[in-house]
Amino acid sequence: MLHARALDGADLPRVPGADHATPWLAARAAQWEGLLAWFAPEDGSVPRVRRLHDVARRAIVVLLQVLDRITDARRRSSSAAADFRTLARWFAAAPGEDDAHRLWDAAFGLGSARHAHLGHADAELIPAGVPWAEAEPVEVSALLRSRGRTERMGRTGRVRDVAELRAGRRAMAERERAELEAAWAALATTGPIRLSQLGELDHDTFGRLLDLVGRALAERPDPTGFRRAVTSDGRVEIVLRAPDDAPTEREVAVLRTSEGWFRSPDYLIDVRAPGTLRERVVGA
Repeated sequence: MLHARALDGADLPRVPGADHATPWLAARAAQWEGLLAWFAPEDGSVPRVRRLHDVARRAIVVLLQVLDRITDARRRSSSAAADFRTLARWFAAAPGEDDAHRLWDAAFGLGSARHAHLGHADAELIPAGVPWAEAEPVEVSALLRSRGRTERMGRTGRVRDVAELRAGRRAMAERERAELEAAWAALATTGPIRLSQLGELDHDTFGRLLDLVGRALAERPDPTGFRRAVTSDGRVEIVLRAPDDAPTEREVAVLRTSEGWFRSPDYLIDVRAPGTLRERVVGA
């Protein structure tokens, strides 16, 4: 009855002249026997699932022991005194003197001297026939023990001669100062003048004039309408005022340089050293 129900649920193909039920039932019977062998063997031996359980339990115990050792190692603080006491017990338990020497070498890293290849600073003072043990001692670098190499004493690096560089920089500074003085001398006025009166300027002088005019225009005018500004070093002051009379208000100043020309409102300017000129009344 059970086989008939199993065959109905298997939905095997029905082919005339072919028997699919018998091999299918045999395969299922083999699988059932394997299942019984795992959990309830017929010969009464220990089930395989029980052996697998024992192996898994032992593996879990070993893993927990390893984790406990790791945890203890992390919790235990390092103690040099404890390490030396342990080392002392190892020395006390050493079988012989040779074993104690080997333990000493392994613990403290001491070995044979490695400076036999070093020579005296002046080898000609020591005859070749003098034994090494009787010769004068050779100075050994501390790096030979700590890093396995000797100090390399080379020549001191050559000090760069900067006299020429300083002279060049000094000449450049003097040349720039002379150019600056010439520019300020060209721009200095004895009173208020219009930009158009400057006419043609050197390109560098023209650049400094633009800087002065820009500084003045960036300032707020005082109650009299003047705008005042000084250079960054405080040596030159410019006083600027826009032309307020009708005929010149429409005029445009044209300044020419070697690089081109510049058009601007014909401002009234007075370029001077701060405090050297008195207040002037600027008129048309």
